[in-house]
Amino acid sequence: MADLKYKKAVVIGNGKLALDCAGLIKKYINDVCVIEYMYGRSSSLEKHCGKAGFLYELLDKESLTRFLEGITEETLVVSAGSIYIVPNDLIAKENLCFINWHNALLPEHKGRFAESWAIFSGDKETGITWHMLTPEIDGGDIIIRCKIPLSGTETALSLFKKQCELGSEALSGVIGAILEGKVTLTPMPKGGTLHLSKDIPADGMLDLNAGFKEISALLRAMDYGALMLLGKTKVSIGGETFSFYKYKISDEPVPEGFSGKDYGFCKEGKYILLKDLERVK
Repeated sequence: MADLKYKKAVVIGNGKLALDCAGLIKKYINDVCVIEYMYGRSSSLEKHCGKAGFLYELLDKESLTRFLEGITEETLVVSAGSIYIVPNDLIAKENLCFINWHNALLPEHKGRFAESWAIFSGDKETGITWHMLTPEIDGGDIIIRCKIPLSGTETALSLFKKQCELGSEALSGVIGAILEGKVTLTPMPKGGTLHLSKDIPADGMLDLNAGFKEISALLRAMDYGALMLLGKTKVSIGGETFSFYKYKISDEPVPEGFSGKDYGFCKEGKYILLKDLERVK
C-alpha cells in the first residue's frame, strides 16, 4: 500500500452514509472516529458504530469545534451529510483536510434540501458531489461527481436515500487517492442557486389550478414521509386552508371532492388523492 498522508480520519454525519464512509476509510487506516452532530438525544448510529468497531462521539456544536481544534495529527475530516458548519479558522488549519458530500450536481442546488429542489425544479437528472470544503458554501474544488437520472416519480425521501448510496459508492473509488494526498481536483464551476434551510418549494402551498407535472413535483418535493422535514403541504379549497402530508397519485379513479378527511381530483388523466386533511387555523 502506498504511503498515506492521512493516518487519522474523522467522519461527521448521521445515518448510513456516515457509517459506510467510515467503513471505506477503515480499509486503509485504523484510526477512524465517527462523530454525530447532536440535535437529538437518541441515536441508532452509535449502536451501529459499536458493532463495526468504530469510535463514536455525540457532540454539540461547541464540543465538536473544540474536538477538531485539539487535533494535531494530519487528519482527513469527512462531512457526510452533516449540518455542522465548520468555522473558517478550522478549515484553514494546515493539518486538517476537509471534504464534503453534497447531494446535487454542484454548482446546481447548493445548500439545504437539494433533493427536494431538484424534484420541484423538474430536473432531468441530479446526483452527488464530493468536494473540498471551503468557506464558500458548497464551493470547493470537485473531487468526483456522479449522476442520477430522474424519472418523475421520485420523492424527496426516496431520492435522498439513492444519493446516500451513491455517495459511499463514489467515495470508494477515490478514498485511496484522498488519503495519499494525491487526488485530482476539478475547479468548481461558477453559478448555481443557493437554497437556505428556511427556503421551501412554493412555500409548501399546493396550487390546484396548476398542471399535473407542477402538482406532482410539489407533492413529491415535500414528501419526506412521516419525517416531514419541510413540514406539511398546504392547500386552499373553497376558501379554507388545509394541511396534509399523505397523498396518492394513481391512474385509477378516486372519488372527486371531499370524502371524509380526504380530497380527490383529476388532472390530465391522473388521479390525485390528498389524505387526512386538517384545517389550518
